[in-house]
Amino acid sequence: MPPFGATRRTRRKAWLQVHLWLGLCAGVVLTIAGITGSVLVFHHEIDEWLYPQALLVADGGGEAAYRPVADLQAAAAATLPAAARLAGATYPRHDGAAFSFRYAVPSPVGGRDVVQVLVNPYAGTVSGTITRREAGRLLPATLVGFMFELHYALLAGATGEIILGVFSVALIFSLLTGLIAWWPLDGKWRRALTIKPGAGPIRRNYDLHQMAGFYFLPVLLAVLVSGIYWVLPRQFMAVMHMLSPETVRRYDVVSADGGSGLISLEDAVRRVRNRFPDGRPSWLYVPNERRPTTYTVCQEGIAGARFADRRCTVLDARLGRMLHVEEAGRGTAGDTFIAWQWPLHSGQAFGWPGRILVFLCGLACPLIFVTGYLRWWHKRRARRGKRAIPTP
Repeated sequence: MPPFGATRRTRRKAWLQVHLWLGLCAGVVLTIAGITGSVLVFHHEIDEWLYPQALLVADGGGEAAYRPVADLQAAAAATLPAAARLAGATYPRHDGAAFSFRYAVPSPVGGRDVVQVLVNPYAGTVSGTITRREAGRLLPATLVGFMFELHYALLAGATGEIILGVFSVALIFSLLTGLIAWWPLDGKWRRALTIKPGAGPIRRNYDLHQMAGFYFLPVLLAVLVSGIYWVLPRQFMAVMHMLSPETVRRYDVVSADGGSGLISLEDAVRRVRNRFPDGRPSWLYVPNERRPTTYTVCQEGIAGARFADRRCTVLDARLGRMLHVEEAGRGTAGDTFIAWQWPLHSGQAFGWPGRILVFLCGLACPLIFVTGYLRWWHKRRARRGKRAIPTP
């Protein structure tokens, strides 16, 4: 029977092989997702830099001075054909930003364009329009839209989401097996946690790979898990229901209530503000083909929330009855876990420090992949060199 230490080293080599091949196979996806994710941390700022005339307005005094939502919606609709269908809206994210309405507009080539209409919330006038996607075009029409689709679906639609989800699972296992392989069996933690001074390029590459993987491990795990939630929601929720059967995903909430006609978007926002006066409205989801009977009103800056300060309320679109509230600390443990996914993935859970941390984590992804690949290549070249040495 081999000594216990030898057995541990054997197992460590096996885990190292698992880490190696999972990383090599999924590393390119990690690099793409990491770089695009770093860009998307600042997607609002990038959009405002590219389209300042449409997205930015003169500060008129904040939300108390806004025109009624119905007036803003009417101004937006007046710029588009009658057949245009409201697909969603977004409150200004600061006092100098425009109110945004997204419409699906019939295209002359068939299908529908996605057009964003920006309205000055103080004056009630349209400040500009941005075509986010054109029917018949493979790629989105804006830089941020391109980055989002590359990040979440590799520009391959539903197939890309599945690929990204599967590789994300593989990367989680690669990270965990890498941690096992990295763990210093001899107890020399200082060597394991630092870069050796004066080391040569091969050793420096090895240390960089270890350091980037170890120090960014918690953030990488959080981002990968939340990414799986967004690209493979049904599979993710199936696992969640095994752990917390009562967990509800707000996107799955439907209403079976009767009633004729729909309440207005303004009425939906008013009902939520009356129930939850704290928090600034942000994303507004309207009835559509997939969810024809619900509105969802999201708020940010929830009072008393130190980190995940986001609340999303689902209402019946015909009666205005509240159906579900997604908020960290409300409902089951699974509900709280779900409510944390977007704040964690975007870094918004911890404000600017969180966003910067996620930004740096995204940049660490190509560093981890490239240094890991070079480590494999160095070892492969060394083995070939040994085989090439003739025996006497």
